[in-house]
Amino acid sequence: MDNRNKKMDLEYLRKSSFIQLEDEILDSIPTPYIIYNLSHLLGNLNQIISIIEPDFFYIPIKANYSQKIHDFLAKHTDGADVASLGEIDLATSAKYKSLHLSTPFLTIDILKKANLRECDSIDLYSLHQANILISYFATNKKINNPSISLRLKVPYTSNNSETYLNNSRFGILYKSKEFDDVILLLKKNNIKIECIHIHIGEYNNFSVISQIQKFLEKITLDIPYLKRINLGGGFTSLFGKYTDNEIRDTFHSFKNNILKVNSAIKFIIEPGMLTLMSSGTLAVSCIDSINSKDIIVDISAFNFFSWVKPRLLPSISAINENTEITIYGTTCYEEDIVSEKVYVSKIPKIGEKIFLAPAGAYINSINRNLHMFHITNELYIFEGVIYES
Repeated sequence: MDNRNKKMDLEYLRKSSFIQLEDEILDSIPTPYIIYNLSHLLGNLNQIISIIEPDFFYIPIKANYSQKIHDFLAKHTDGADVASLGEIDLATSAKYKSLHLSTPFLTIDILKKANLRECDSIDLYSLHQANILISYFATNKKINNPSISLRLKVPYTSNNSETYLNNSRFGILYKSKEFDDVILLLKKNNIKIECIHIHIGEYNNFSVISQIQKFLEKITLDIPYLKRINLGGGFTSLFGKYTDNEIRDTFHSFKNNILKVNSAIKFIIEPGMLTLMSSGTLAVSCIDSINSKDIIVDISAFNFFSWVKPRLLPSISAINENTEITIYGTTCYEEDIVSEKVYVSKIPKIGEKIFLAPAGAYINSINRNLHMFHITNELYIFEGVIYES
């Protein structure tokens, strides 16, 4: 792939419709920092809702650990997906209307906090988790009456490495002995399964969606008291491959066919990456050069780019981009590479800022701690007003 980049300086941010900041603001903030455009974030959210038309839209807290981001999203979504004690605290602090607990690490301590913070829905990943839940509620007063959801594997295979289906390590295989044992255990304790939760990685194409539809039609027929189906996240690939109308028509048909089996079913989606990814821009500075060509910047790809690797923002003015450089991160790790063999119109000078995107999801929430390097600052822009962290 030819990674020819069309911009590396402040002019992109100053002139683009994505972000508009005064020079002195951009120049005064120590790098590295992330700029979040909350108007863009809200636009993403509303576009996804208008296309997929879910009954409920939840945000997975794990996609971003910024308190301000979640304070904002809590006002525009139906709830949050949480997986740990810390994520329950963050979601509660943000005042999300509803919490859905889904974790492979279900413990008594997590259930205590989920009960205290009134989580509305709790996923069960295994027979062991079902036993933990029943044991806890047998000896503790329920503050609320949570809906119980089963995390299920989809019993199909996929050739795509990001679409796990039956290969997922999470969840219970439908109609397996474990599934039957869980249903029997819950029935003995007067607990009904009200929700089915699937999360397959990436919905890579419409063929996968068709397979999932058939699977969910069968489940809905077999479990007539089911109230909700949580489709999880993983919609980013679809929005990159297909038009809005193609996606809208596919999900309209998908939902209608399931509703023909049970007209009371409500649909939940949790698209963290798709919602947040493009709302953030990462600003870094050139701190050194190698052989008068390649450069080192003050961010570590090894520390921060595990799930998402932002690219240099394109230029709106450069014409001749004939210089190939590699941009390295700031740790002692030899393979700490931010961008490899990218073409630029000029080699950045030491102290010059460059910008990378997308950086709105899975940057500040997934990181290593080599040398204790951190992203030092965050900015938030909404309707022309700038907020600092």
